[in-house]
Amino acid sequence: MNFYKTGAAILLSTALFACDSDNDDSHVPEVVTITAELGLTGSNGISSTSTQGYPATEFRDSSGYAHFLRTDAYKVEIIDSIDGYGEDYVLADGIDITTFEQFEFQAQGDAIVKVSFIGEHTNEGAYKYYTAHGEQAIDREKQSVRIEMENKDYNFVVFRTEDTESLSLLETNVNKVTIGAVRETCMMEKGKEVCNHDPYSYNYITEDSIAEFVSYAGESFTKELIIDATNAPGIIDFGTITINGESGTIVIKEPSFDPINLDPNVPAVLTNSDLTGGSITSTNLDSGEVIVKGDKAEFWGYPETLFFKGDKALNDYNVNIEINEIELFEKNNVFANIYIEKGTEKKAFSLQLTGNVGEVTNNETNNVEFATYSEFLLAYGDWIVTSKADAGRIQTNFIVRFGDSNQDATASSWLIKRFSITEK
Repeated sequence: MNFYKTGAAILLSTALFACDSDNDDSHVPEVVTITAELGLTGSNGISSTSTQGYPATEFRDSSGYAHFLRTDAYKVEIIDSIDGYGEDYVLADGIDITTFEQFEFQAQGDAIVKVSFIGEHTNEGAYKYYTAHGEQAIDREKQSVRIEMENKDYNFVVFRTEDTESLSLLETNVNKVTIGAVRETCMMEKGKEVCNHDPYSYNYITEDSIAEFVSYAGESFTKELIIDATNAPGIIDFGTITINGESGTIVIKEPSFDPINLDPNVPAVLTNSDLTGGSITSTNLDSGEVIVKGDKAEFWGYPETLFFKGDKALNDYNVNIEINEIELFEKNNVFANIYIEKGTEKKAFSLQLTGNVGEVTNNETNNVEFATYSEFLLAYGDWIVTSKADAGRIQTNFIVRFGDSNQDATASSWLIKRFSITEK
């Protein structure tokens, strides 16, 4: 009897152990494939290659300063051993992050993706670029992750001077690295870069540094820059540096410190101030495209105001307007009114922007005279674009008519992909 009790106990224990083992196995996470995307803060960047040979992408901050992200020589690591499952591994190294923006990898259990710079710097102590770092835990439910690539270490030292004949830009330095890169202050307006010709010089630093300003008269001024690692990188701005004409002394103020605010959104292709009789209902922050809706029967848009002076010909302008229909409550075609003149003769034409896109109609005869805008330019390219007043605006032209007295735009909507006129 005791034998059978003991045997039953052993069998029961074995069975329970087997159940526990099966239960443990059921908690082992499966290996899943994760889709990843790199996010570059300031996504309206312009790719370029520096004179030093490394690839870089240029961004603008909210103050109009240019920032250069070096994009080559990065490593992608998968940290997959956080919860005891999986192994850590390097997915890729030596990559350019602008050509590796989307990728896939496998992970078991919790995991972190790290992207970091592993290249050699062009010099040490101060730099003409910054590098980015990204780190993000995966979301197993979505099986996707976005890694934001951000500036974690590089402070931006900047100054201006109007006296380049007295201040030696070739000798002025941070940590003995010349501050010789002169840039213009530029802002994005309606998708175009507008520069105010206010040049500045800059360097990036990652640690406590010495800035030295040197005049041609032999005077120098040094300033110790203390970096607080607990703060996010910022702009160390010395403002405008001047030279005392009599003594040759360098006049410099205590630098200010402000955060670097890269604009992560592309400027909208137009604003509500460019519209009469309608409004913007939504904006794509990645592309700048907008959806507009008619509030009245007459709905007009103005690509440019205070722009056309009546002194340039059609051939001097590029037309950058692209419009798609979304929902029409009354059938109509969007067109741009173009007003031109030659001597005392004046003409008005309509360029079709939806429907038969590119056709040009003579407003006087209401007949289609040109199948394409190129044909129109061949005939009237040397005519002057009139400085037109319309609906309270002045010096405008290429006026976009979504709706007028002949076609009601109320409640209809359109996607505006491009909306500007530029000089060639």
